[in-house]
Amino acid sequence: PSGENLTVKTIAGILRGLGHEVNYKSLNSDIYMSSPLAAASQSLNILATSKVQEEHFREWVLSNDIVQIHNNFPILTFKNLSFLKQTEKPIVRVVHNYRKSCLKGNHFRAGQSCHKCNFERGLPGVIKGCYNDSILKSAFVNNFRRKINQIESDLSTNYIAISTTVKNYLLDLGVDDNKITVINNSVSSQNRITQNASEVFFAGRLEEEKG
Repeated sequence: PSGENLTVKTIAGILRGLGHEVNYKSLNSDIYMSSPLAAASQSLNILATSKVQEEHFREWVLSNDIVQIHNNFPILTFKNLSFLKQTEKPIVRVVHNYRKSCLKGNHFRAGQSCHKCNFERGLPGVIKGCYNDSILKSAFVNNFRRKINQIESDLSTNYIAISTTVKNYLLDLGVDDNKITVINNSVSSQNRITQNASEVFFAGRLEEEKG
């Protein structure tokens, strides 16, 4: 599973350890990385969700006190989010990337940092076909991103950032500091880390976009 999916399980484990009941409602996003057909099918669902899926989602929302949202693209639909807004349930939005202001989600293109797009503007990314090297797909994602941003501005009551860098990113977008909590991505360790530890092991994805 991806690091993002591991983070979902980690946070769920923390909540359960504190005595909370955690109920999942998810599709494994890893399948969209390996199957273009599955990705296209799910993207179409953003515009035309099945009534069965809608009913199941509504039942799940109404049965919980707080709703925590991780990556919303391409999993959630506009209808899903509109329903969430109507219920006025407390929302916690976990932010894993920079897709609120970048079609690729990383502000990195052609081997260097790129900030031609922002929270309100995504046309440069559409012209360059930043999402999956496709102008058509980029135009669709940009439209989805803008509408989701509008909904989340009203919907999200609190945010979880996966790093201090992501927290600063949200602050730059205008999110209140007291609405953001940082829970870093992590993996479990067999060894206890003491205060006098002198060595640290760092593991990361060896990708150009990661620096």
